[in-house]
Amino acid sequence: MSAINDTSINEVKVMLGDANDPVANKISWNPVKRGGANFQIHKMVERGLKIVVRRTFRALVFYSSFMIPGLGLLLYISPIMYQQGADAAGTISLVIGITFTVSSFFMWARNQGMTFDKASGTYFKGKRYDSLIKDKPTSQGNLSDIYALQIISESVRSDNGSFRSYELNLVFRDGKRANVMEHSKSSALDKSAKKLAGYLNVPVWKAKY
Repeated sequence: MSAINDTSINEVKVMLGDANDPVANKISWNPVKRGGANFQIHKMVERGLKIVVRRTFRALVFYSSFMIPGLGLLLYISPIMYQQGADAAGTISLVIGITFTVSSFFMWARNQGMTFDKASGTYFKGKRYDSLIKDKPTSQGNLSDIYALQIISESVRSDNGSFRSYELNLVFRDGKRANVMEHSKSSALDKSAKKLAGYLNVPVWKAKY
């Protein structure tokens, strides 16, 4: 596993310690994805020559808690209300059902996993690398294009208070970034970052605020 280089951040500039690299000076140290969850959304597993970032079981349960009621209202409750002549109740059920269902699909897509494959020399979101489309750093590309990994955090407010959400990003030589995973478990994310950095043979830069 690779070591994590701490990088101090202030409002003026990035002060680099062991990670004294010009690319670190030009990249953004703000989150790629605003918001987050107060539980572990992703986990990293090894499958042969691949490293796969996938959603956790808890994340699947969380998404289902929106999708199942939403589909129930949309496909079952709302039609019954309309059949019984309760148009207002039917419309309310329809709107809430659509809202819950769309929200669950949005969260599912937003937190899609990523695969890193040494055999093909590529990384990608979804089921496979698509050679028929142009590479897009946020969704697929070549492993050789990855210059470093970045760990940053942000404070997230929720109805139950606030928590810190941690983000692991790919960094490219041109300063662009792509999110790999985000969740509230700092130690688990650090461990994933070290594993991926060792696999890719790239440094890890972690922001210290």
